[in-house]
Amino acid sequence: MIVTNITNNTTSFHMLSPKDSPVERIAGRLILALGSSAVLLIWIMYKVFRVQYWNFVKKVKDLDSKMISLNYPLDLNGEFRSFVIYLAILLTIFHITVITTTSVMVIDSFWLNFLWFYDIYITNGPLMTSNHTGILFIRATRIRFAAMNKFIKTVLQTSEDDPKNLPHEEKTIRILIDISQCHSDLIDRVEDINHFFGFQMLMTFSTLFFYGIFSFFAIYRAVIGTSPWSCYNVNNVMWNGFHFGTTTYFIKEASALRSESDETGVLIHKVANFLQKPTSELLERLGLLSQQLQHRSSVVSCGFFDFDWILWYTLVGSTVSMVILFIQFDSAAVAQLNINITMSGN
Repeated sequence: MIVTNITNNTTSFHMLSPKDSPVERIAGRLILALGSSAVLLIWIMYKVFRVQYWNFVKKVKDLDSKMISLNYPLDLNGEFRSFVIYLAILLTIFHITVITTTSVMVIDSFWLNFLWFYDIYITNGPLMTSNHTGILFIRATRIRFAAMNKFIKTVLQTSEDDPKNLPHEEKTIRILIDISQCHSDLIDRVEDINHFFGFQMLMTFSTLFFYGIFSFFAIYRAVIGTSPWSCYNVNNVMWNGFHFGTTTYFIKEASALRSESDETGVLIHKVANFLQKPTSELLERLGLLSQQLQHRSSVVSCGFFDFDWILWYTLVGSTVSMVILFIQFDSAAVAQLNINITMSGN
């Protein structure tokens, strides 16, 4: 906050609030306050949940051992490779964004440039790390749901075009019990994710919503030529794009997790439909599993709303509406300012 306020008073660099727009005059300080609050909250929540993060990883590892022992098609090597690729792409994009937004600085002092570079890291670094930790947790849970669904399709009959010799009834019941236990463990992990990241992502989405409004407004003014393409606008383009991509991918993974969980319920009902002369015990087990799938949801939520595509479309639509409102307000304010200047000159 100290660094950004110093740079705001530098004659050649108005990062927080360009002086030629009533809207942008207050936008930077609002974003600074929200961003600082979000980073502080993330740091506090990391300290609170640090041990529980590791417990989450240990529980997933124990579940992996159980699923592999039951011959679930879980490809841990493939998951590790995709994790490394994901991390490499993420860090590359992050550092390109940092270097780009730092290189356009117009500050003569070396130490002030260094402090600004450090400020970018300590502001966006924790936010990026925390958000993508949540994404990786969701992704890991989704992969295990997918492995369970693939196992169901392989062992049990779920399609008329794919007839199978079903195992003995006692073994089928045992398979259903194992599926029930694995599903319960996976839902527990989803509840952990909501506990760890629900309120944090609520704060993050709220902050980025306001940041997106003011960023698109500033970009609009630069595109139509009202304001120059300064480092202020370059920062808006780069960081707004980076964080918008993060929130979009978070919602994508949360929606994919829910889809995999819903598919589990569909497959179990298909298994029930293709059973030949099922006994009462087998039907009872299928009924219990069906109730479990119905009552234990895999929705990633903060308590106020679910992180799904409905939320994404709502945020995008609200952002566009607010940008249009600010354009109209800013145009009227600038016109009134020009009238006052003309009258005072006369």
